[in-house]
Amino acid sequence: MPLKLAAEAEGIPERTVYEWITQGNQGRQPWAAFVAAVTRAKAVGAKQLTVRGLAGGKGSAAAQWFLERRYRDDYGPPREDESKKSEVTIIVEGGLPRRPQ
Repeated sequence: MPLKLAAEAEGIPERTVYEWITQGNQGRQPWAAFVAAVTRAKAVGAKQLTVRGLAGGKGSAAAQWFLERRYRDDYGPPREDESKKSEVTIIVEGGLPRRPQ
């Protein structure tokens, strides 16, 4: 779930959570442990959705849908600019060599 909603569900103001994250990213305890726990929780959630999506059956399509939208870079289709083939220009100076006769 989005961090904002998780904070609200626990009665913590969103601003406070982001302040904790800032402190944790600077290596200050106990906020660094909090950031590590949040990071791990996100990874565990994504892992559970991946397992459900790959297993097939009830809930797999919803899990895949969520992963594609929440983690677009990892699970979504290639973006338009990523799927275009790059163009290469080759310039041959002096013409092509002649085939021996």
